[in-house]
Amino acid sequence: MTYEEWVNNIEIIEKTNNEIILKQLENEMINDAINHNISEKLKQMIDKKFTNINNKVIAALDGFYDENEVDITMVNLKKEFKYLMRICNLKQIENRDLVIEEIKNGINEIYNILEEKTLGFDDSGMINLIIKNNRIKWSE
Repeated sequence: MTYEEWVNNIEIIEKTNNEIILKQLENEMINDAINHNISEKLKQMIDKKFTNINNKVIAALDGFYDENEVDITMVNLKKEFKYLMRICNLKQIENRDLVIEEIKNGINEIYNILEEKTLGFDDSGMINLIIKNNRIKWSE
């Protein structure tokens, strides 16, 4: 894959969760001539994608009084995080372990904030339970 193809594909998966393109990137061999630049582009895209997910969560907080909305939001959030983690695991990313650890910490922080936020209004504990049940288990 050329540098231009990489950049185009990175732009696509920044905006969408395109399964076909991500599978292509997962199977692509490392090209030493362009890998450093690709790695930097991937890291920037991961940061942007994480920020976008975080913004979606913040926007969805208003609907956190309805258990059904929370359940749908949490299922979708988990899918987004899993897709993001697949991107983080691309072999082209330099210092991949650090990137993975940073994103895992950010994801855990989002879940912690969500759980804490519900304590103020969730007397039954159902919304908090939905969040906990949909939390990513890192052994998955």
